Amino acid sequence: MDDTPITDAELDALATLTGLAIPAHCRDGVRLHLATARRMLHALEPLAGDADELALAPVFDPAPDNGGAGSA
Repeated sequence: MDDTPITDAELDALATLTGLAIPAHCRDGVRLHLATARRMLHALEPLAGDADELALAPVFDPAPDNGGAGSA
């Protein structure tokens, strides 16, 4: 995971890209939230491993779509 702090130049570029003005007194908070978002994205990255081991389990559907008739 990349824990490199966001520089002022990067923050200025991101602000320009998004069309937002980031006041000086808000920059530390913006950096904190961007770092949190970066950590969240890292947690969502695909896992490395065997595809069979990472395959999702089948999902139980109590009312399969069969024209509205439920099973007894």
